[in-house]
Amino acid sequence: MHKKQFFVDHLIPIILGVVTSIVLGIEMIMNFTPPISRDALIHHLALPKLWCLYGLGFDMPWANFSYFPMNIDLIYYLCLLCHNDVLPKFIHLGFGIATALVIYLYLKPRTSTSWSIFGGFIFITIPIIIWLSTVAYVDLGMIFFTTTSLITFTEWREGRYQKKRWFYISAVSIGLALGCKYNALIPFFFMICTLCYCYAKDQHASWPAICYGCLYILIAGIMVSPWYIKNALETGNPLYPLLHHFFNSNQNTDSPAVNFFMIRHLLYNESICETLLIPFRMFFQGNDASYQYFQGELNPLLIIFLPFAIMNKSKRDSIVFCVYSFCIIWVTFYTSYQQVRYIAPVLPILSIVAVYGIQTCHEFLQKPGKIWIVIRIGLWIVIIALLSNNIGYLKDHFSKIDPLPYIMNQETKDDYLNRHLSHYSMYSYINSHIPEQSNIFLVFLGRRSYYLDRAFRYENGFGMKLLSELVNHSETEDLFTQFMADFPSTHMLMRDSLAMKYLTDNFQPDVLDRFKKQFNKHFELVQKIQDYALWKVKTHQIASQQ
Repeated sequence: MHKKQFFVDHLIPIILGVVTSIVLGIEMIMNFTPPISRDALIHHLALPKLWCLYGLGFDMPWANFSYFPMNIDLIYYLCLLCHNDVLPKFIHLGFGIATALVIYLYLKPRTSTSWSIFGGFIFITIPIIIWLSTVAYVDLGMIFFTTTSLITFTEWREGRYQKKRWFYISAVSIGLALGCKYNALIPFFFMICTLCYCYAKDQHASWPAICYGCLYILIAGIMVSPWYIKNALETGNPLYPLLHHFFNSNQNTDSPAVNFFMIRHLLYNESICETLLIPFRMFFQGNDASYQYFQGELNPLLIIFLPFAIMNKSKRDSIVFCVYSFCIIWVTFYTSYQQVRYIAPVLPILSIVAVYGIQTCHEFLQKPGKIWIVIRIGLWIVIIALLSNNIGYLKDHFSKIDPLPYIMNQETKDDYLNRHLSHYSMYSYINSHIPEQSNIFLVFLGRRSYYLDRAFRYENGFGMKLLSELVNHSETEDLFTQFMADFPSTHMLMRDSLAMKYLTDNFQPDVLDRFKKQFNKHFELVQKIQDYALWKVKTHQIASQQ
């Protein structure tokens, strides 16, 4: 028995600590590479780069994301001021490690060292968390603050609402989360409802509960107010682009609402039942490279032990945690794209619940007899098998990033970026051959602009509106010339295959022939590299000749 206790108290924490360190070490190796992740190139590094060039007040009214809350992007801005675009990935990873530490600190007094480390290990090795730990996004920052908010509220409640510092930490944390990403609005509303309900129920006092709820909102609102005030002044909508129709009543709102059940059926031949089960399917069918399968991977371990956690009445917070997770997953499911990343705020909480469930099963099986030994062994074989999927994901992700040739100076930064980004060669050409005062209109470039060192603009529709207007104005040369006189850029960069597909899918051949004639009169092909074509606008030359 002494040897068994020694194994539980000392060897298991060491083993978990070593494996966790290896996982984090591999992620750090990947983070030494130049940024290549989509949203970093569109938003989280691209906008701070523009701030470095033009100042923090730089206005991008044609880019909705420039109005999002950006607490963490400001930190990335400081990194770029120091000419370091690798550090943001380490900062993002740091938020993930801090979240695992919060899980550990929460579980430690309620379980044991081994179980608390195990909870942090589960979270750190969730596939989507592994992926997020190697990109310069903001999700892990928001996750850290939302988790801290819920955990500190739990501490306040367990202390019979006497230690008010936990209340203030919770309110400040959710406010900081709101300043990271609009997605934190869902946990924010849950926290308000939970706080008021629990306080009124536990203390049998409704008005104080409402007062605490109002104070909670006030503190959180103060924390995020700079972003909301900025948006209100610039757009008239503090939550822009959310609730845009509400704050802009003059805008036509007669367009039909998108029925995502119909969309899922048309795109993937899914039944209504299959679509409704997406919040459950996400834990079993995720795939990073597939919109159909939610663009991210989770692990079934997070939910299969959930019933056992609820059954353990000594873990009172399990109910709150499960309701929190259920509400956020379902509200997110109905209000945003069905992507694993958007339900990430529940993952630390589900990691805690998973530990509670596994611990409950393990303790229940502590009975004499060989059959119980066999069942216990079977339980841990299942757990280890499920966790091994996480390690397998890490191996595959490392292979995709393939950082060693770059880190070991076997390839240059340009070679690495060319290997991962199909548009990088064209951006390199533009940076070295196109005049600095040029302005590039990006069409079907997916808004990725970080590596472009020239002024640029694009549309949220990826250029479909511009192409449609060009085609519609090609009826006569005078009409096309008049439209081109107000063209906002000196050049246009298009991804040919996507642009041609859009045109051929939406316009008749005779209309496209007419458009091509006008287009060739007003645009000059400068360079074509792979699928990317750079065109120069000839409008001013034509005007001077006339």
